Amino acid sequence: MMQLVYETENRKPYKILDISFKNVSFAENGKYD
Repeated sequence: MMQLVYETENRKPYKILDISFKNVSFAENGKYD
């Protein structure tokens, strides 16, 4: 999973504020663990 937080100027991406990456795992029944 990736999360990107950015600032906009005139409704266009302007400045990246934060980027984070996380490994997502699921249980055997397919639910988010």
